[in-house]
Amino acid sequence: MIEVCLENGSQEFGSGISALAIVESLGDQGKGIVGFRSVDEGDIYDLHSILTGHISVKPIKKGSEYHLIILRQDAANVLSKSIKEIYEDDAEIIETGVLENGFYLEFYSENPVSQNDFEKIEKQMNVITGKSTAISKSVYSKEEALEIFDQEDNSFARGFISLLGEEPINICSIGDYKVVCSKACGNNTKNVGNNYKLVSISGVSSKYDYQNVQRIVGTFWHNKQDLKKYLDELEENAKWDHRNICKNMDICFVDHDVSNGMINWLPNGTKVINKMKTFIREMWDKYGYSEVQTPVLMASDLWKKSGHEEMFKENMMFVNLDKLTYALKPMSCPAHINMFKFRNRSYRDLPFRLAEFGYCHRYEPSGSLYGLMRTRAFTQDDAHVFCMEDQITDVIVSFCEMLKEIYRKFGFEELKVKLSTRPEKYIGNDDSWSEAESALQEAANKCDLECEINPGEGAFYGPKLEFSICDKRKHVWQCGTVQVDFSLAERLGATYTDSDSSQKTPIIVHHAALGSLERFLGILIENTKGLLPAWVHPAPFVVLPLVKEAEDFSKQIKKILKGLDLECLEDYDHSEKLGYRIRKYIEKRVPNLIVIGKKEMEKGLVTLRDIEGNQEQLSLEDLVIKLKGKNEE
Repeated sequence: MIEVCLENGSQEFGSGISALAIVESLGDQGKGIVGFRSVDEGDIYDLHSILTGHISVKPIKKGSEYHLIILRQDAANVLSKSIKEIYEDDAEIIETGVLENGFYLEFYSENPVSQNDFEKIEKQMNVITGKSTAISKSVYSKEEALEIFDQEDNSFARGFISLLGEEPINICSIGDYKVVCSKACGNNTKNVGNNYKLVSISGVSSKYDYQNVQRIVGTFWHNKQDLKKYLDELEENAKWDHRNICKNMDICFVDHDVSNGMINWLPNGTKVINKMKTFIREMWDKYGYSEVQTPVLMASDLWKKSGHEEMFKENMMFVNLDKLTYALKPMSCPAHINMFKFRNRSYRDLPFRLAEFGYCHRYEPSGSLYGLMRTRAFTQDDAHVFCMEDQITDVIVSFCEMLKEIYRKFGFEELKVKLSTRPEKYIGNDDSWSEAESALQEAANKCDLECEINPGEGAFYGPKLEFSICDKRKHVWQCGTVQVDFSLAERLGATYTDSDSSQKTPIIVHHAALGSLERFLGILIENTKGLLPAWVHPAPFVVLPLVKEAEDFSKQIKKILKGLDLECLEDYDHSEKLGYRIRKYIEKRVPNLIVIGKKEMEKGLVTLRDIEGNQEQLSLEDLVIKLKGKNEE
């Protein structure tokens, strides 16, 4: 039985009725209904759908949020037809679908498409939506769908379908044209309109067995006003996008053809990363850690013994050397245990703290890679503390205090903390788990950290605290973790001699404050729009002498800056106007400009100008005081 919930009551229909038949039977009440949605699950049924079983549905009205989902699927299907009409046999369509703010298309092209092609693609979309062409949708079994695209001679769509499970497959038709789609469809191209815009294109080759597969993403809205609002938001977001800022600041780049997902650090980026490492090293030293360095490549047998290969094999990278299999390390835990085992350890050595800037590798699908935020190779501030059970609380308190100090230095004051407790399946005994969970909670309390319980989300080998920072746009980024581990030391045979001369297995507390240095830097860049704190900025100052006679005075100022451990650029190009020179460094996100004219030089003065255009004249003595303050920021 199908129950249709209307504003003035409900009506019932027999199972197996089409959505269109329901609308027609409703008479005037059916006006403006473009589909239905289930009350419980939120599933969408377009007018092509056959409703079966015992379900309750509500109408989807024209112009509603749910109608937007249907229109976005139509726009995706129109985009796919446009690509096929423009590129003909050079392009093969794979699938279309709906996103939160728009739609997407995945397709193969003999000659890759770029954003420069968007204008002609949109024009062809307008041609299609300008005509009245019927849209239909049918549901097929996997075998039936494979046969259809075999007849269409589309091996790429067949390849996609073969990756799917046994669920029914939606195929949309626009006239004679067919495409696999994920959501509900409308019934006519004329109803789609043209409130859409193509916004990005990227490669997704690793999802398939062939290259040159691309994804085009577009946005779609009910009206031009909403479309413009969203495009304006995208434009504003681009100003914060770390990928754009990194390019302007000469921080880094990714060569997608040579080392996709791995960062090439330019001189400026290398300075920033090294300054971050120097600061973290100072923190490690302050809190009693010994820095170590372990191999990037280690035998597969070690990863099997530790359990990592079993749990993370799909995300690990393997190399065969001398008839042996090695893995690029995805984390540093087993290597640190080997270091603990290098000497006989006593209870007097505990807690035993090791830390490393571990260069880790994890396989990520190319479609998920994203600048500094999601990479295949990254540097982790990876630390492990070997301790006894009664030391766990103090170890975690010490880490939490260090983490808070680190985040404050980078300008992040607001923290969110979650305590992930034991899952359904776990190793160890209940008493040990309860003690570890209590230790984590007690440590958070002692450090004045409000802790949200995340029940059942701990790892099978121990509970953990997760630390998230909030940026200026109210985005929340999970970065730091501290994890209690009852298992790994035992699996790898790490022991210490206790006070009674017996051999005991240490508890391991794994932790990282920044997580991935690359990702943390991406977050920091977006939080500051590239105006990094002076102490970590690659060049927080540039000296701009306006005349040649002021160059010696400029070099004197640079020497002062160097004495304050502040990087400084010099610009002696007098051929360009001052306005152009200033704009150039604003784009490079240099926060402070020291401008020296002939008159200022004669008086021993400089003009200190910030990126917002605020400026003041200062003597050298006042400049030094000002710069010392900026170095503390």
